[in-house]
Amino acid sequence: MNDCERASPIVYISCVAEVRYSFVSHLLDALSRKGINDVFVDSDDVLSEEAQGKVERSKICVIVLPGNRTVSLEKLVKVLECQRNNDQVVVPVLHGDGPLQGEWLRELELRGLSPVHRKECSDSKLVEEIVRDVNEKLFYMGRIGIYSKVVEVENMINKQPLGIRCVGIWGMPGIGKATLAKAVVDQMSGGFDAHCFIEDYDTSIHENRVYRILVEQLMKDDPGNGGTITKMSFEENLHELSMKVIKYSNGNPLAISIYGKELKGKRPSEMETAFLQIKGYPPSKIVDAIKSSYGTLSDSEKNIFLDIACFFQGDNVDYVMQLLEGCGFFPHVGIDVLVEKCLVTISENRVEMHNLIQDVGRGIINAETVEIKGHSRLWEPWSVKYLSEDNYYKANGEPETTFKRAQGVEEIECMFLDASNLSFDVKPAAFDNMLNLRLLKIYCSNTEVHHEINFSEGVLHSLPNELRLLHWENYPLQYLPQKFDPRNLVEINMPYSQLRKLWGGTINLEMLRTIKLCHSQQLVNIDDLLKAQNLEVIDLQGCTSLKSFPATGQLLHLRVVNLSGCSKIKIFPEIPPNIETLHLQGTGIRKLPISPNGEQLGSLSEFKGLSHALILKHLTSLDKCSSSSQDLGRLICLELKDCSRLRSLPNMAHLEFLNVFDLSGCSKLKTIRGFPPNLKELYLVGTAVREVPQLPQSLELLNAHGSRLQSLPDMANLKFLKVLDLSCCSKLKIIQGFPRNLKELYLAGTGLREVPQLPLCLELLNAHGCVSQKSIHLDSEKPPMHYTFSNFFDLSPHIVNDFFVKDLNKAPTFSFSAPSHTNQNATLDLQPGSSVMTRLNPSWRNTLVGFAMLVEVSFSDDYSDVTGLGIRCVCRWKNEEGHSQRIERYLHCWATGEAVPNVQKDHTFVFCDVNMRPSTGEGNDPDIWADLVVFEFFPVNQQTNCLNDSCRVTRCGVYVITSVLKSGLGGRLGPD
Repeated sequence: MNDCERASPIVYISCVAEVRYSFVSHLLDALSRKGINDVFVDSDDVLSEEAQGKVERSKICVIVLPGNRTVSLEKLVKVLECQRNNDQVVVPVLHGDGPLQGEWLRELELRGLSPVHRKECSDSKLVEEIVRDVNEKLFYMGRIGIYSKVVEVENMINKQPLGIRCVGIWGMPGIGKATLAKAVVDQMSGGFDAHCFIEDYDTSIHENRVYRILVEQLMKDDPGNGGTITKMSFEENLHELSMKVIKYSNGNPLAISIYGKELKGKRPSEMETAFLQIKGYPPSKIVDAIKSSYGTLSDSEKNIFLDIACFFQGDNVDYVMQLLEGCGFFPHVGIDVLVEKCLVTISENRVEMHNLIQDVGRGIINAETVEIKGHSRLWEPWSVKYLSEDNYYKANGEPETTFKRAQGVEEIECMFLDASNLSFDVKPAAFDNMLNLRLLKIYCSNTEVHHEINFSEGVLHSLPNELRLLHWENYPLQYLPQKFDPRNLVEINMPYSQLRKLWGGTINLEMLRTIKLCHSQQLVNIDDLLKAQNLEVIDLQGCTSLKSFPATGQLLHLRVVNLSGCSKIKIFPEIPPNIETLHLQGTGIRKLPISPNGEQLGSLSEFKGLSHALILKHLTSLDKCSSSSQDLGRLICLELKDCSRLRSLPNMAHLEFLNVFDLSGCSKLKTIRGFPPNLKELYLVGTAVREVPQLPQSLELLNAHGSRLQSLPDMANLKFLKVLDLSCCSKLKIIQGFPRNLKELYLAGTGLREVPQLPLCLELLNAHGCVSQKSIHLDSEKPPMHYTFSNFFDLSPHIVNDFFVKDLNKAPTFSFSAPSHTNQNATLDLQPGSSVMTRLNPSWRNTLVGFAMLVEVSFSDDYSDVTGLGIRCVCRWKNEEGHSQRIERYLHCWATGEAVPNVQKDHTFVFCDVNMRPSTGEGNDPDIWADLVVFEFFPVNQQTNCLNDSCRVTRCGVYVITSVLKSGLGGRLGPD
């Protein structure tokens, strides 16, 4: 720190000589007690050159203005100019009564300065108020968003008994531990006789070899009752770049601070390049902090850290642990250590690593050796490509193919190759010398780009026997190498391969946990799986040439089997005892073995141990599910979707763990005998079921869209039911009652003539196309937020008006649609045409909530709703200077495929949108909130394409909604 910086005051005080040694001296003492000692007091009438320098370098200027004495206005103006030029904080103080007090107030208000501390109490109270103001402004300067954390730490300290109180602050390097600790000390120091803050406690003291001595002395010299020890360890283009920096830093304050200093003063064109350089070479201060934590890890923990940094960021933690455990790294302990050291986090069961930490980890790999082939881990496409192409020539002119039995590659342990846009040949001996390769992944991140990896000689001699992961998409050979010993494999993932079978002979596969050969359409034999006694997942989806699936009853760990789309498989010989999820949709299987001895019973009721999900959708050959036992284990989900030949089901009442039961598309299913007692979701979409037994009280969702239901049991006691969809149940004529907690009700296209009293909690009501409906009972105190009443011609004409009078004050977000009625235009003040403009009162800028938009649409006889309907609203904000801004919204009316009769007559649609305004949070100038706002409305389909002349907007209106005037607006729109 230079001499100039040492002499820079934190606080500059300007005053008159009369109060220099009275009021201001008390102010100095109070500031000192708060730990604010760097203060410069200027009592001269003229701002000297020295004083001006002090003003420019200070952080806060306190100006004490007397009420009875003239102070040089020139000095005040100069102080305020310095403040404005240096973006400083000014605290004005009016001290004493006098005739000039009013003039000072007007002068300060003219310059936009507030609040003003005025002497309307004793000097001691005024001093206390000023010190509190200065301390708060100074304390939070550069510490955005820290207040809540300071209060949290302060509460932790205060809860401890009197004596020495300790708190620890834990987090990744650079996250702000030191800043928070210093803020706590600054906040609490005023309540202690003395205080000391030791920054970099561990590093500075431990390295000087006085760590133990200092701690012993600190513990020997009792700080006294109430003592506290706090110890801590470790323009558009410009806007876009700022967002990139913040995203990359991921909220790390130290990183943001360092990057800001690195980019400051550079031109925008230079900033982008500088940022790329920073990403490639993180600042040493950050690297050193992360490497310090890395250096304390064991060899196994370091390997786990490097594997995550290079390959497993964001992956499922169980998947990562399974692979790393197969590598012998003890990840259950190692990952916990990395979490404790803040090098990784576990979020939503995924392994997450900060961008900076990931870059440092990859930097450690890149620093291992200058030669790429000497790196232990390879992940960049260009680095792997370097090992696989004929780029160099020997002295005799022959091509030297590095991937043709590459020399010096024994150090490579992991290779992840993104083959997007790559095309190269792999020689037969490519992997011969990669003896330590344990993770191999060749994939294409961009599925729209074709990549081409060829075996020029049509053969691959071997793969490394140390492989734990073999992930190779579009593997072009029909077999794996004969010399390859797969005994160490944990996962095989080879989708879209040309494999016919894996390997022949007896092979020990006890390490293998997962095999995925999805869409390998040449695969004809998979019997080798029986040698993998610890196998957990088999995924053969889309293997269309596979004709048989082996009996897997002896695979005690098998949890998931997916045979979806394996159309040639006719028999499923044996159900694994601990299966959780079974996908058989699109197969040719007609019956399923469910008894312990594998007898073909065609029943679902003896799947012992089926503890999660049975997925049989699109199993069109399945025609019967009979019951010969009362045990389906702990089945949670049973999905028989689109089993179009299924005609009957056994009584399901004994399936006490079943939560989800999906019979959608079972078009020949007519009867259901009973439901599981704890069922939460029931899907009867498109079934032939006419009536259902008593529904379980646990039910949360019932979807019977398009079914042949004619009646329903009383649902008043279903207190958990939130969603009820009876759309297109044209045979349904009556409903006895609704659950009191129902949130969403869909009645579109039903044959109902009368609807019972709607529940108070209802948020959405869709009665689209209920042409038979004669009445509906809406609660006047708490109606739904979203209504659809198209073609509901018997709806009272006062409903729309009542809706505005009462609903607008209750829910600022809503939608409503109903047939138009005579005299409605005059009542609602609708204007002819498809556009309308409104003028904004300037006083509404701070209270504007949104707009209520009314649109009347006329439908022609040939209109059909097959493409859905919405209203596109284009809103243009214009101010007096000619600036304008365009905002566009899609306002939903009804969805595609809601099979109802053609819409008849004109309909009125009402929407409230709280987002139809410029947002100052997105860099927009608030002055764009102008006097004039123009709205245009266009009928569109669900793809937002304009409709033809089959429907058009005939009238429209817009009403301003403010937080103050909502009740007044309701009064304007009362019924005639």
